[in-house]
Formats: sequence, structure tokens, C-alpha cells
Amino acid sequence: MHTWKARTFLVLLAVLIWGCAGTTTTPPGAVVDPIEKQAKLEAAFQEILDRIDRGEGPDSLKPLMTEQSVLWLEDMENVAEVEGRDQLEQRPFYEIMTVASYRMMKREGSLVGVYKDKMLFLATGRKGLVNRALRLKLGPLEVKGDKGMRGLAASPKVPILFFVWEDRCWKLDLIATMPVITRGFETIGIKKDWSNSRTAIYLLEKAFRYSLKTAPNDDLLNPVSP
Repeated sequence: MHTWKARTFLVLLAVLIWGCAGTTTTPPGAVVDPIEKQAKLEAAFQEILDRIDRGEGPDSLKPLMTEQSVLWLEDMENVAEVEGRDQLEQRPFYEIMTVASYRMMKREGSLVGVYKDKMLFLATGRKGLVNRALRLKLGPLEVKGDKGMRGLAASPKVPILFFVWEDRCWKLDLIATMPVITRGFETIGIKKDWSNSRTAIYLLEKAFRYSLKTAPNDDLLNPVSP
């Protein structure tokens, strides 16, 4: 894998699923002290790591994300399995990148035996993309009201992960996270005057050309069977 973007590219893929939820919730109507909120976010972050280490199934991670995040993942899995090239190319870059990554791993046989929540499993399994992201050096978690954020250690004030205080606990806001994570990669295609789909295949090919049975190519723009 090329070193020029290898570590950052893992962030792009790994943050498909990165949730946070505290082990306890706050009673309805209670006012939470900012220091306590910070501690809950720290605990929530550790909880997701512990669940992955224990090998818990994807269902255990659903409560750690916002409802809209879960629905988006379900939609992206359906898109990956049924949507044709022309339709896919009308979507924003971060969705094309997500779908192409899923199709690549499906083609490689990485999802054999997984019968539901395959997109969730892809990112949260013990050998999944989240575990790769854990090897990156992340900055401190930061709380601003009902928003939680975390950036890379090299640029901690530029958040790449977003959380919201929902149902009296911290949850991943995947809808806010994905466009930010992929923005830098999207500019590669913009500078070269490429379509979003061509940019996505180019990035996958650069990152995985030597580690897969079949090199990433334009076939990833076509549907894969359920």
C-alpha cells in the first residue's frame, strides 16, 4: 500500500462506524454538568472499543449511533446490492465511496456468512475497519453543548468524528461525519476534473491494489447480489 495516504485513507473507510454511548443514561429532565458530559463521552468511546474487543455482534452497536445513522447504513447496504451505475453516480462522493468499498469487500468474500447488517458488520467486526482506525493517533474528545467531536492528534481542532447527545447519552452522528471524512479525498478528483465514481475507484485501487484477489475496478460501480 502506498504510504502517501495509507494511514489517512484508513480513516476514510474506518469511520463508516464509530459509535459512542454511555453505559448509563441520565434521567429525563436532568441537567448534566459539562464535566460529567465530558466523562460520559470518554466512557462511551471506551465502551465501543471494549465491545469490539469482546467480539460482540453488529446489533450491539446500533444503540451507539443516532437513529438516522442506522437508517443511512441500511440504505447504503440496499444501494450497494441493487442500484445501477447511472443512479449511483448521481449520489454525493461519500456515498459512492461507501458503496464501492462495500462492493469491494463483498466481492472478496469478506461478508460470507453474514446474513443481515452486513454494512455494519463490515466496519465493526474484530478484523473490521474500526479496529484499523484505532491504530491511528487521535486527539482529545471535546464537548460543546450537545455536540461531541474528535480529530486526529496532528490536528485536534479539526474534528473528523461527530457525536450528539441523544436520548440522554452520546451517539455517533454518522451523517455529519462521513462528508467531512471524505472531503479531502473528494478534492483529488475535483483537481483532476474527474467524476466522483472515478475518484472513488482510483482511491480504492491505490490503497488496496496489492492486497486483494481482484484489483478495484469499474465493476464496483455495478450492483452486487444480496
